[in-house]
Amino acid sequence: MTSRPYESIVVHDEGGVRRITLNRPERRNALGPVMVNELLWALDDATSDDAVRSVVITGAGNAFCAGGDFSQMTSGSAQPGAARRLRRPLARLWAPPSRSSPA
Repeated sequence: MTSRPYESIVVHDEGGVRRITLNRPERRNALGPVMVNELLWALDDATSDDAVRSVVITGAGNAFCAGGDFSQMTSGSAQPGAARRLRRPLARLWAPPSRSSPA
């Protein structure tokens, strides 16, 4: 696993399962630019790590994810299209594996 200094997510590996926890419970884990970038890095790391057999994305606190963080979207700090950039890594995770699996 690549060790990165994440601010808004927590990444933990156990037995081939990579758990990515959205960790902004005070904002109901709403997606902002930092979290989106960190999620992209974590998903990219997971798809390139042969030891990772599955990925679980969860949220800290009482909510999985409230959606986009409107306060960051309206403050000028948001990056246009940031959420759309999640599509490709998520699609790679849900696609059938291209490498041979042990029988």
